[in-house]
Amino acid sequence: DGVVLPVKFGIVAKDDQELREILDTGRNELLDALDKAEGKVEYVVVGLWTDLNSQLRSVAEQEALRPSPESLSGLSPAQMAEVKMEFGRRLQSGLHRRSQKIKDEILDALNHHTRGCRLREVRDDGMLLNAAFLLDRGAQDSFSARVQAFMASFCGQVEFRKGGPLPPYSFFLVDIQRADPLLLDEGRRLFGLSE
Repeated sequence: DGVVLPVKFGIVAKDDQELREILDTGRNELLDALDKAEGKVEYVVVGLWTDLNSQLRSVAEQEALRPSPESLSGLSPAQMAEVKMEFGRRLQSGLHRRSQKIKDEILDALNHHTRGCRLREVRDDGMLLNAAFLLDRGAQDSFSARVQAFMASFCGQVEFRKGGPLPPYSFFLVDIQRADPLLLDEGRRLFGLSE
């Protein structure tokens, strides 16, 4: 149960010699990242609307977004298409505000019990939260209890998925990049440098 080397997933060395070069070149950065990651774990929390359609209906009703039938009579097909597009934009905006409010509430409560938070990409309208949290190993149980409490407080409207413990890649990742020999040669020629 040691600390995992905090490098980007998928780094492959062609042989032992290249691996030694990678480790030697990045020694200071790797040791610093390992030191910072010691005793820490990462948890990922994702929040999903359990029924996106009911949330959309609720937003439309609460914000009175639907156009009245009277306002639609006599519209040309092009005008009707524009009304539908505007309705969709306003509906998406209302859902975004609702999602943001809940996300802020969750982050505010959970951040007080963590060492850090990194927001990750929210992939679609059905997802309202995708965040990585940095924890001390000893704080895992209390963090899990806080997430469970949120699950109960949203009365089935939001499903929470929690993943972890994971190595704290979102917080202490060392990116190893290989130099392209052709680009290095071109740079040397451009600046008149010798090997």
